[in-house]
Amino acid sequence: ANLNDAVFVISVGNFAIIGFTLGIFAYVSSPMEFADIPAAREL
Repeated sequence: ANLNDAVFVISVGNFAIIGFTLGIFAYVSSPMEFADIPAAREL
């Protein structure tokens, strides 16, 4: 049970980091200043 708890904590931490990073990318790409950049949608 102890090993399973450790794996669960590690996976939750990784998902939290990934979700936070994707949230930052979504917030940075959403403002209107970046809408005028050509080919910004390709990133």
